[in-house]
Amino acid sequence: MNSAVHVVCRLKNTMVHYEYKGTPYRLSELYQKVKSTFRKDSHTGLLLARARVTLPGSHESAVIVFSKGYKEPEITP
Repeated sequence: MNSAVHVVCRLKNTMVHYEYKGTPYRLSELYQKVKSTFRKDSHTGLLLARARVTLPGSHESAVIVFSKGYKEPEITP
């Protein structure tokens, strides 16, 4: 049985290292590694870059999605 947990969150750039393609990277280093892979998502219009990583302290994998282009909607009174 394959169970998956879906989480949407914002990660802080801390000293935590995520393993990507066999090499540990901090979040900012991982962003630098994948920033050339940004592609426009056809549903949201956002630029997205994905990285499959191994979570620190486990053998579990996860996908970190970097996004660019989101703008907070203006709230008019």
